[in-house]
Amino acid sequence: YPAGARNTRSVFDPERKRLVAWAGDFAETPQIDESFDLFQHSEYDPQLQQNVLRPEFIAPAKMGIRFLYISPDSNGIENKLNGFVWSAAAPNQDHSGPFLGVAGLDNKYAAMADPRLLSEAFSDPLDTRMGQNRLYAVFSLGPFNIPRRDSIRVTLAEYVGGLGFDKAYNKPALTPDAIDAAGDSAIAYLDQRVEFNYRHGYTVPVPPPAPRFTINADTTPGLTGNILSFDDAVESIADPHQGVIDIAGYRIYRSGYLPFGPWELIADIAIGEPTVFDATTGTYTFIDRRVALGYGYYYSITSYDSGHPAWSIDGDVTVPSLESSIFANRTQSAFVTTLAPTDRSVDQVVVVPNPFYRHSGLAKLGDDKVIQFVNVARECTIRIFTVRGDLVKTIDHRNNDSGVVTWNQISDYGQYVKSGLYFYQITNPQGDVARGKFAIIN
Repeated sequence: YPAGARNTRSVFDPERKRLVAWAGDFAETPQIDESFDLFQHSEYDPQLQQNVLRPEFIAPAKMGIRFLYISPDSNGIENKLNGFVWSAAAPNQDHSGPFLGVAGLDNKYAAMADPRLLSEAFSDPLDTRMGQNRLYAVFSLGPFNIPRRDSIRVTLAEYVGGLGFDKAYNKPALTPDAIDAAGDSAIAYLDQRVEFNYRHGYTVPVPPPAPRFTINADTTPGLTGNILSFDDAVESIADPHQGVIDIAGYRIYRSGYLPFGPWELIADIAIGEPTVFDATTGTYTFIDRRVALGYGYYYSITSYDSGHPAWSIDGDVTVPSLESSIFANRTQSAFVTTLAPTDRSVDQVVVVPNPFYRHSGLAKLGDDKVIQFVNVARECTIRIFTVRGDLVKTIDHRNNDSGVVTWNQISDYGQYVKSGLYFYQITNPQGDVARGKFAIIN
């Protein structure tokens, strides 16, 4: 059975006017636990140089909906929910709505006032339709008398939180119970945050802004590394509430998988740290050398402050050290680690990976699966042949900055090449020739 939305579980707290939902177990597949959607996928491991099976929880979070304010209804009662139910679609139908079977306009209006009249309505979270049917969470507010040019206000918060992606990915020891507990903790925290935000008119303590940064390859002969650079411009920006410059440092994160993680903290840099900061130019330079040649990496740089014993907006609030968002200042495409090109030699070229597994190549998810020719000359031509000697691809390389050439396995005729053994020939303008071979395996 394809679970689809039918494995959704939820619970409603009438006192807090809050609904929490998550990916639960599909009742009709007792032999499989779909809680939080555990997904097994095969991935190439560059350290082990082989395919490995990695488990990943692809829905490791919970979603909350919270009513923060509702205008007084026609009886003058503020913050009142008129009613709440779940309305269940048929188990084999994902598109039948709450009004299916409620005939007539008058009956539909009556069901809006009393949701218990909707199709397959229930309010007991232990009902057997929970985790089996597609569910609609239905809230009824009112009734309201709205005079001309008047209005009502409904403030609704939606938030998602739970186990971090770094923990959800490649963690076979995790259980649905552990993820469930992490989701509950996140929901409780976020619920307090949205309530705080609303109570303070959406004015909240803020971290310092993050610096813009650039990435370049280290072209020092014999060395491999990605150079991250940024200036100290954000260090002159004062906290808008406290009125003081409170930035304390920067953190650099890296992901070798996807642009949203899992993230690894690779550097924590204090303001003006002499090992990476050049005071004459006002520039920070960090070289990431723990990288593999030909692999793509995502980077993010955040800023953090020192915190404050009292917040200027609300003296009863202690502000901890705050850090800017990883996702607000990150690279959207992978930066591929490369080498400086050689002057002219063609006899030091190597092909990685070799053999190349079609579905598990160098690149991570989201990148093209490419074969790398490493240590090539600034100017050279690469020709790729089949075992029979048929020419399938010609690549002209002219690049003073990179000694790596990539091939996406597409021939000069626009077709993916087949699995098998291939030979390559590399020539430079001086007439030097080097030859080698590699394999592509489905």
